[in-house]
Amino acid sequence: MTSATLQHRLPAVTEDGIRYAGGSQLLLKGSARGVGCGLVGAACLLQYLTLHHGLPASDFPELALEKLDGDRFRHLCRRLQLRYLPLIPHFGINGLGLAFGINLFFRHRKAPFRARWCCSRKHFEQRLWDMLSRDVPVILAIGPNFPLLLGKEKLPFYRMQEEGQTKEACRVNSHYVIATAFDGDSITVSSWGRWYRISLEEYRRYMKKTSLPLVTNLLEILPA
Repeated sequence: MTSATLQHRLPAVTEDGIRYAGGSQLLLKGSARGVGCGLVGAACLLQYLTLHHGLPASDFPELALEKLDGDRFRHLCRRLQLRYLPLIPHFGINGLGLAFGINLFFRHRKAPFRARWCCSRKHFEQRLWDMLSRDVPVILAIGPNFPLLLGKEKLPFYRMQEEGQTKEACRVNSHYVIATAFDGDSITVSSWGRWYRISLEEYRRYMKKTSLPLVTNLLEILPA
């Protein structure tokens, strides 16, 4: 399988001179700041589809802008939350709720897309590659531990160093990111508006042994 990468940059949000690729939940207010990663991923996906794939979104003018300031970004996320993507306090939104809200957004605009949450482990890489090859960002979930939902096992995120090596930057669970590239061994993702890499082997191991595919998976965007 060859590598696949988005054809365009993720939309950016800038506040206090800092540029966040795809936005960041750290810019949100209230409880959304702690659990809004899925909401931010949806906003980034819809903005990308509006800018580069003709998604009709005239009643959400922020989606047609390549760059947003913090206030416009918060306004966009708040409207999406109120109308399509309600967040459960302390939990956020699960994958099925994410797919339902995005499908409702598509349906209201008669958009030629549909969202589907979760694929089998067998087809995971192919689905990821297919979406990126079609120039569609991928909302990727690193779910909670299972069956111990409050377990502390986490997936490593890596950052590129100047010498070309990767170094572990942090570990996460119960979190959504935006995948923008896949080379067969690693996935490039935006999280909190910064760039990281995820090992495909470690992700698959986490999906199988620490979590489960229902919550550690991807949101697939397909032609309607």
